[in-house]
Amino acid sequence: MKITVTYYGQLTEITGTASETIEVDGNSASGIRELLNNHYPKMKAIPYQLAQNNALLTEETVLTHQNIEVFPPFSGG
Repeated sequence: MKITVTYYGQLTEITGTASETIEVDGNSASGIRELLNNHYPKMKAIPYQLAQNNALLTEETVLTHQNIEVFPPFSGG
């Protein structure tokens, strides 16, 4: 399955891009996280969030969209 991944904040610096299309095996959020961590090892140290359709994903969430957003840690104020 091909998905478009959009990165925000410091994740654009780590990946070197704001958006990319990648091929993933399976359709779970944990599969995307594993692929991203393997491709960008520095991401392992950041507690980033995955989202689809304006909703944050859990590791078990099944992907229903081909557009995934990746957010760095949120900070309050």
